[in-house]
Amino acid sequence: MHRDARLHYVRDVAYDEDRSQVRTGSAPAVMAAIRNIAITVLRLRGWANIAEAARRHSRELPTGREPPTHQLKSDFDEALRRAATR
Repeated sequence: MHRDARLHYVRDVAYDEDRSQVRTGSAPAVMAAIRNIAITVLRLRGWANIAEAARRHSRELPTGREPPTHQLKSDFDEALRRAATR
């Protein structure tokens, strides 16, 4: 399969691109570029099944309902300590 045809196939299967309602201006090209970047990143991270990777990572996205992580708080506290000692 030709590389461009393969990429389009993956975009259509993993992201259901053919049913996208983004149709005006440069938005379709921008969305295709974003999807291409996502596919490339997933492949570079070792994923062979892009659809499965997209499903897995979409479940891990923050919803805004979770409390802030302790790591962020400790990073913030550390930054405040450093600023106070300057």
